[in-house]
Amino acid sequence: MPFFSPQRVYAVLGASNNSAKFGFKITCWYVDHALPVVPINPTASEIVGEKTCPTIQETLKYIQGQYPGNDGLSLSVLTPPSVTKTALDVDLEGVKSIWFQPGSYDEDCIKLVQSKGIELTADGHCILVEGPSIYVQSKL
Repeated sequence: MPFFSPQRVYAVLGASNNSAKFGFKITCWYVDHALPVVPINPTASEIVGEKTCPTIQETLKYIQGQYPGNDGLSLSVLTPPSVTKTALDVDLEGVKSIWFQPGSYDEDCIKLVQSKGIELTADGHCILVEGPSIYVQSKL
């Protein structure tokens, strides 16, 4: 299943209000491309004008009410590998695709996602670099 899809909702695990951090820049990338995005951050209530959720599970619940008819969640991950593994070691039903940003994963994270049968991008590519061409190819 492709990362970008017409009825997909997107989330950024590790979103930040700090404009110097990639969690902020990637959240802005989704907003700038008019894609529905939910920043995941346990302490902020809003990032770049978008309501946040504290966890992936809360995000999945939120999008069901906020985006009826969605075909699932594509998740950009920016957290350190230890945080990533903890965040993903839960029921991820509804998550269709995960894009690990450079530095956000290790072999255990990859195995965990693969064991859940979720499409995975984990080859060191940054969505800020590769995302635009993949987004255009998706014809959204």
